[in-house]
Amino acid sequence: MNLRKKNLQKDVRSIHNLSDYIPNKLGFSEKEKSAAVLVFWLIYQIEGYLNKMVFDAMTNNLNEPECTRVINFVEATFNKLTLGRKLEVIMENCKKEGSYDGLKNSFKVAKKLIQIRNQIFHQKNLIRKVDYNGRKIIERETQNQMITDFGSNFAGWNDK
Repeated sequence: MNLRKKNLQKDVRSIHNLSDYIPNKLGFSEKEKSAAVLVFWLIYQIEGYLNKMVFDAMTNNLNEPECTRVINFVEATFNKLTLGRKLEVIMENCKKEGSYDGLKNSFKVAKKLIQIRNQIFHQKNLIRKVDYNGRKIIERETQNQMITDFGSNFAGWNDK
């Protein structure tokens, strides 16, 4: 192991709380940290739902060997796409199969949250200015609305 990597590992081990260290290094206030954590969690959930949607659609009515082959294919291809591209692929497919209208609001919320994630994590100094439906995401009321919109548009997506 080279010296630079060894020193970095030592530095990381010396940090007691990464969840505080990283936002502090980025200069985030507590409100900004809360907003970033919420957006990250919502994006994580959306990506899980999109993956499940694809797996379910592709493996529906397949026997076990076929199902395994399809899952392996999806993991090798779909999971390499960016989140934005995954959403585009699913939207295109839903338009072709006729289920788009029923999912339009879910796609709208997902697109908004992906844009917010990109604004926050690619331009950290803008987190104070990032908005959701015209309201600053660092405000608790806006975060509550984001959670409500997420819940009402993605409820049941992950049910078995």
